[in-house]
Amino acid sequence: MSFRTLIKLPSYMKDIHEEFYPSPADLQTVYDAIEADENTEKGLSETEWQTLIGKYPSVYPYSKAIAEDLVRQ
Repeated sequence: MSFRTLIKLPSYMKDIHEEFYPSPADLQTVYDAIEADENTEKGLSETEWQTLIGKYPSVYPYSKAIAEDLVRQ
């Protein structure tokens, strides 16, 4: 990408808007999961993690969605 293109970039971005998605869980659920993971010798099982994060492919987007909701609040 050239410098000239970079300078023009803001004019192409006029229709970009911020969108917030609902948090997948309340903070108490997250705290309870962390506590359960720490208090279990082997931590939470893969099945328990999948139940917790639901539709998210991994813990990263799940936790990111929760963090974004906290910022929004």
